[in-house]
Amino acid sequence: MAAAVEGVQSQDRDSPFYYRTEATALLLLDFHALFVDSLAGPNGRGAVRVAAELRTWAVRKGIRVVHCLVDADSVPFATCRGGAKLAKVLTAMKDSGKVDEPEELTNGGGDKTFTRRVGLASALKSDGLPEYLRREEIASLVIAGLSTGGGVLRTAMPATDEGFVTTVISDACADPVQEVHETVLGKLLTSRAWVMSAQDFKDGHEANQGGA
Repeated sequence: MAAAVEGVQSQDRDSPFYYRTEATALLLLDFHALFVDSLAGPNGRGAVRVAAELRTWAVRKGIRVVHCLVDADSVPFATCRGGAKLAKVLTAMKDSGKVDEPEELTNGGGDKTFTRRVGLASALKSDGLPEYLRREEIASLVIAGLSTGGGVLRTAMPATDEGFVTTVISDACADPVQEVHETVLGKLLTSRAWVMSAQDFKDGHEANQGGA
């Protein structure tokens, strides 16, 4: 059956629709409440809504859901540029009580969560996450999160280097600078990763159901 997204053929191994649900993981990046409310820009809440709907669908389909967060109790490494600023952000996050994710992203529980040291942009640097993905034989990563020009970009590109088929969900990401959001999704990622809306991904997955 043809894929729902133009140019994405389910028989190709570089397609997210080639893989069964068991080989697919949805990564939700850095949806800390403070980031959503203060650092994600005007589209932050919209990205949460789409990500929450995608998570509900993924759980129903048997796709693993993984939350990738910053360790709020960590400190930047000594050579981290802007480390002092990052440390202040973490302090503000804890003081405001906005460390956790919005409830709609965690409702029901049962998901995996991995954290990484502040200053590490890629979620693949989260303690235990690479080992988990290998152990579970995950081949296809679906990424949603904040910010598009930060954690999303810095996770998606290394993921392709590691051999993962990588899909970024355009309407489940946000950036404080809309031009950055559009450039990352429209120009920087498209040569290495798939970029599509949540609905297109769901339609394509359900049309093909993956074979590997």
